[in-house]
Amino acid sequence: KKCQAVNAQLAEPHLVRAKIHEYEENYDAMLADVAEAKKLAGDSAEVLTREAVARWLRNETAEFNQVEQACLKVKPDHALLYCELGSSCAVRRRTDDAFKFFQQALKMDPDFAEAESELGNLNMREGNEEQARVHLEKAWKLDEFNYRTKNFLELLDYLDRDFLVRLSPS
Repeated sequence: KKCQAVNAQLAEPHLVRAKIHEYEENYDAMLADVAEAKKLAGDSAEVLTREAVARWLRNETAEFNQVEQACLKVKPDHALLYCELGSSCAVRRRTDDAFKFFQQALKMDPDFAEAESELGNLNMREGNEEQARVHLEKAWKLDEFNYRTKNFLELLDYLDRDFLVRLSPS
């Protein structure tokens, strides 16, 4: 609200509030803020990405497909669209969707460090430690300043070094 008091023509405060509403799972308020951002910024890739996330999380498939196509028309190589969708699904334990979206992001941009890191994190949470390491190591090579990637790699090293997990005692 302070940003809007300084410059009421900024779309970004609406997008930030939309993200906050997403965390609260208040998708109606999220879409309301996206609509306000759209009035100011039009159909930018950033605005359409937030709308696509809201539509997907509300299970509005037809609307999602329209927004997805509009976003890719504005920015055909917008891998961030799929990374944002993947992150939103991962938080809500919609893991099949999250895997699909992260893979789509990497298909569009094979050197997208954030998508590699998120996919590594998701694999780690799902118990796929070998796949997690592959994605996290690639992410680290692409962006050696990402502390989350570094922390996950250190955690995997710690688990490999100090823990043995078995499904049954032997």
